[in-house]
Amino acid sequence: MFSVQFSLKNFFATIKLLRDKNKDVEKKGWLVLGSSSWIKGTDAAIEWCEENNKEYEILQGLTHMEVLEKMSTAEGFVYLPLGGDTCPRMVIEAQLLGCKLEVNDDVQHMSEIPFCDNNI
Repeated sequence: MFSVQFSLKNFFATIKLLRDKNKDVEKKGWLVLGSSSWIKGTDAAIEWCEENNKEYEILQGLTHMEVLEKMSTAEGFVYLPLGGDTCPRMVIEAQLLGCKLEVNDDVQHMSEIPFCDNNI
């Protein structure tokens, strides 16, 4: 659950505020979740960025608000977990903030709204 400052009610208001604030900002760079847990696939995501000549930043040690702010100006988010991840919060947040997504088949629910633009 979100911290006191991030109730579900103001979460969506924050997403809208960041989208509106950065709507004219050129989206640059890709984001990678920095995790010491092997299953999160940090190394695979970094490798994808390097193989595809993508400038990237590893997200680690940031507050939730700092992550959302970075997502609101990033071109994309890379998440390549090494096992099934049923509903990755960061993928949903990145998508809501307009990031392109590079994910693998271990990210489930990608054929559901909001990811599919209602084209299911």
